[in-house]
Amino acid sequence: MLRLPRTGLCPAWISFLLLTQCSVQMIALGPVRAPSPGGADLEVVSVNAGAADPLPVSGARLAFSQVVPAVGDSISAACSHWADRHRNERKGGWQMQVDLIRSQAERHDGLLTVELETRVTLRTKSGRIHLGQTRGYCKTEGALDSPAKVGTRCLERMAQDLSGWLESIQP
Repeated sequence: MLRLPRTGLCPAWISFLLLTQCSVQMIALGPVRAPSPGGADLEVVSVNAGAADPLPVSGARLAFSQVVPAVGDSISAACSHWADRHRNERKGGWQMQVDLIRSQAERHDGLLTVELETRVTLRTKSGRIHLGQTRGYCKTEGALDSPAKVGTRCLERMAQDLSGWLESIQP
């Protein structure tokens, strides 16, 4: 029979201590700025296509939550100006499907690295005409003491790259 040393702690308190030592700090990702109301002509639909969400940080007791919605909101905010400028060229607007296909985060040598990869497809809302497809990617590194900044910087870079790609698309 297993005997535990008498510590004066009840089993519930011991369980609580074990759980708090193993808990993971959740960091909610979010876009730096919200999409403009005028960008409603561009509907951004973000879906998880095999990536981790929540995204655990390997080597740390951290995880990023709300990764898929944050990716969609960041891209929507960065690309809404394109939709505003081309509003009269395509009645009904556009749909951009953003598939989050890979996500990775790790702590190494005191630094945090966040990496995200997406597949982006642009179609018209009316008739679902295919206009283009590309890959979105970002990898950023930064201080472990500000994980939200590292994740947000990655989202911003990918969203800006996709906004630049969108400029090459004939609406």
